[in-house]
Amino acid sequence: RSTWRIPTDEEWAALLDDTLYDWVWTDDYLGDGSNYAGRIVTRRKYVGGSDPCAGNSIFLPAAGYWIGTNFRGASEYGEYWSSSLSNNQGTPWSVEIDSYVVGRDDYYGERYVGYSVRPVSE
Repeated sequence: RSTWRIPTDEEWAALLDDTLYDWVWTDDYLGDGSNYAGRIVTRRKYVGGSDPCAGNSIFLPAAGYWIGTNFRGASEYGEYWSSSLSNNQGTPWSVEIDSYVVGRDDYYGERYVGYSVRPVSE
């Protein structure tokens, strides 16, 4: 039985470590003109290393987000929830991606905003 959950801020921070992962922006993930934009995150390979995750990738779409009844930013940027609360009035940490920046954020992380979820399994 697998257990799915939202990653913690600590887990997102590990993924954001640019010594271990490459974050590459693409405007067309499928390469077929469908324009699925986002970041491809790949675990780096090291010469002589035996990391079983080396070379593995995930795709984080620039899915935009909902705020109220307004949908914003599809194909331009994405926000992903973490399960960890920041010290900024108890707002959750999130991860923001676009073609220029990848980083942690708690500024717009109000719980009523519709960010994406990228679950992890134990």
